[in-house]
Amino acid sequence: MPRNPRRLVALDQGKQYRIGPLTFDREGAGATSYTMDWSYFGFAASMRPSMFLRLAFRKDDLTTDRQTARMAQGVSEGIAFAPLYLMVNAPGDRHPHYRVTGHEGRHRANQILALVGDDPVPVVMQVRYVRARDLTPETIATINRGLVSQDGDYVHGPIFAGEAIYYADGYSDQRVVKLPDHVEPYVSEEDELADLLFARNPARVQEQPAIVYVYGEGAFWKFQRPQLRLIEQGEPWYEAGRILRTPAFNYRTGRWSNLPDGVDQSGPYGRPYAWKNHVEVVGMDEANDFFADFLGE
Repeated sequence: MPRNPRRLVALDQGKQYRIGPLTFDREGAGATSYTMDWSYFGFAASMRPSMFLRLAFRKDDLTTDRQTARMAQGVSEGIAFAPLYLMVNAPGDRHPHYRVTGHEGRHRANQILALVGDDPVPVVMQVRYVRARDLTPETIATINRGLVSQDGDYVHGPIFAGEAIYYADGYSDQRVVKLPDHVEPYVSEEDELADLLFARNPARVQEQPAIVYVYGEGAFWKFQRPQLRLIEQGEPWYEAGRILRTPAFNYRTGRWSNLPDGVDQSGPYGRPYAWKNHVEVVGMDEANDFFADFLGE
């Protein structure tokens, strides 16, 4: 696969390009405003059809046969098709990875795979609420390391096959991002935290939570890698923790509202309880003993 493949250049210039018997055009059948004006909204890169199909919904689709037949007819008539498209959301508090939230072109990807095999094809990608002028090479490289698919599975990279191109000004300032053929396995913040905290006792890594919440006196503290690092270095937990703004305690009813993701109030005597794996909730009166045990002291 040559670097900076001609198909990306053709897509960049608004020209048609062919993949076997298939003709593609950014304004072809199946185009959206995002694919037609991709240089403003996002970036383009080469991706194998099999990778695209792993990232898009893989659930059964009752329209598959009909869509495949329509596309086969379009191929025979020489109709041009729009490039494949993926929408991704940036990482946030609840989702530490870039994740796919929308796609266009699953039937096209299946047809490409059936007709010409798994050679890389141009794909347009957009990061929600981000425009091309806000992109950086680091953003594209991070996406290349791995994505969460629409089905919720983490797909390890490299996601792309070859280079990516975007416009730093959304119009004419073309930037080429060279992407490696191999990427190191993704190490999550939780894994790094485990490595940091349990170097003294590796057998405990799988047992311990990755996120700790401490509650009491109407407040909820959250502890992740930076906060737990400070505790390991000797800072008191109540000074190292980050108090969350959202959870609120009603002293009249004794109930919490707006608890963090993975936490509800189903514990004994209405205590907050973590139902999600790798999350721990501790009362303020237990915090000193908990952190001493947590850090292996």
